[in-house]
Amino acid sequence: MPPGARKLQKIADRESKAAIRYLQGGHPERALASSAKALEAVRQLRQAEPDEVDHTLALASVLYNHAAFLAASGDAGEGVQAAQASLALYESLLPHGYAERVAVLVRRASRQAATHPQGPGPLEVAMWAADVKVRLCRLLAEAEGPGALAEIHRLGGAAMALYEQIAGVLPQLGEELERVEEEYRRVLDFLGEPA
Repeated sequence: MPPGARKLQKIADRESKAAIRYLQGGHPERALASSAKALEAVRQLRQAEPDEVDHTLALASVLYNHAAFLAASGDAGEGVQAAQASLALYESLLPHGYAERVAVLVRRASRQAATHPQGPGPLEVAMWAADVKVRLCRLLAEAEGPGALAEIHRLGGAAMALYEQIAGVLPQLGEELERVEEEYRRVLDFLGEPA
């Protein structure tokens, strides 16, 4: 990583951590400002080294969190856009039709763990994409209300289906399925819809 890139990475890490602390401390506007700085640093990293997968993953992650900071600051509509951008980045790193081929992802993850243990594999990326879908459900409910119900059902159903397949192959991840189901139920409750 070039020296300038290291500096940008440090800025992104520092500001991302600060944003989380600010939000936990009840300061959503300060969290959003720090998140915006982290987002700018990661965008510059990705622009400087567009083929670096770690930068794509970092940008997707920062956008995922930025969506939550936007919503906490009262702008769920902008949060939807940030989450959609995050989802598109994660999905750009996955094979076509990944949601239907979880067993393939598990095998790839096992092979990658044996040959490249330091980086996330396609299974983790697929799980992160599913997590973005669940966050999008909440953001759409807040931004658009019942008018977004069809899209909320599509996204929530896709996230749960992926985790159901994962739990079927890797039972130790069953708690993750329960977490996603609970988040989706909370969105439906927020909209006054039956689960």
